[in-house]
Amino acid sequence: MKHKNYYMFFIVSLVAFATFTFQKLLVLWIGFVRFSASDFPPGDILVEEKLKFLILYPALFTILVYIAIITLNILARRLIHVKVSQSVSIGLTLVALIFLEIRLILALF
Repeated sequence: MKHKNYYMFFIVSLVAFATFTFQKLLVLWIGFVRFSASDFPPGDILVEEKLKFLILYPALFTILVYIAIITLNILARRLIHVKVSQSVSIGLTLVALIFLEIRLILALF
């Protein structure tokens, strides 16, 4: 049981760090886009770019995080004999996605 607690702390910490880092990089990128617009006044972001920031990048991030969690679950099952349910993995990924979406909406609008 002790291994499961350490493993869950590791997974939650890893997902939180990855989500926070990805969010900070996207907010920085949004800032660069706002100040490097040559045809539009500063602060204008096109609708296509907003869709990319709000849908495409978080979707790709969610898929990568879910694949990483599944891979870590497979390794943990084989190495330290810890089994984590699929609903925990999906729930953790959804919490990370919701946090990322809220922060990006606040940064874009």
